[in-house]
Amino acid sequence: MSLGTEMQRGQQAQAVLDNPVYQDAYKKLEEALTRTWRESRDKDEREELHRLLRTLDKVQGYMSGLMRSGEIAEGKLRQKQTLRQRAGRIVSGA
Repeated sequence: MSLGTEMQRGQQAQAVLDNPVYQDAYKKLEEALTRTWRESRDKDEREELHRLLRTLDKVQGYMSGLMRSGEIAEGKLRQKQTLRQRAGRIVSGA
């Protein structure tokens, strides 16, 4: 994957994570699953709810990872641009 594509995917992931609708949905789902898990008396149901909570966290972690990768890619692209600018100045004698 190119740095540009990686940066773009990171920006898209950040837009999702920063979206108030997503944040509200995540929070409400997490709270509902946690509440139901705590109140459950059935072992199998608790195990399934725990798996769902872990999956929810994994999705959040994946999106955060995409965002961080995009930030790193953006930094690399900036560094390449800076190197090109410096090389251009050297070549032009500035």
